[in-house]
Amino acid sequence: MTSPQTLNGDMYSSPDIPAGHGVLLSDMNTRLQTMRQNGIYAEELGGDSEVLVFSAGDTMGLLLYRSFVLQKLTSMFVFRVSTINGAQKLRLVSRNLMTTFTLEQGLRAVGQPTTGLTDNYDSASVIANNAILAPIYLQVFLGT
Repeated sequence: MTSPQTLNGDMYSSPDIPAGHGVLLSDMNTRLQTMRQNGIYAEELGGDSEVLVFSAGDTMGLLLYRSFVLQKLTSMFVFRVSTINGAQKLRLVSRNLMTTFTLEQGLRAVGQPTTGLTDNYDSASVIANNAILAPIYLQVFLGT
């Protein structure tokens, strides 16, 4: 069942769902903790959603629809959380170049120009970034 999208990472969207709406997910924090404890980097959300859940580390995860561009993103990069100047930052580690990229740089590298993303990952910034990422069916969520 769909409802208006909250953009805080607790919902997923796909081309099958009306724009601005999403499907509410149960406790993504628990899912992220379970993935970390079992050493799972990525898993399918289940059902007929075509959505994948990625663990970027202890405090962050991503939900993404299996579009061509996002599959290319996951084949070229690994998602990780790095501490930079005392703040947790999402970084994409290239599988080929051994360099790191911001999410915006990684999306640009796979042909998805996305502008306006901030490199901050507090709750307000995640919501702002998810609003920009919603049209490409990518959402970031925070764990504890």
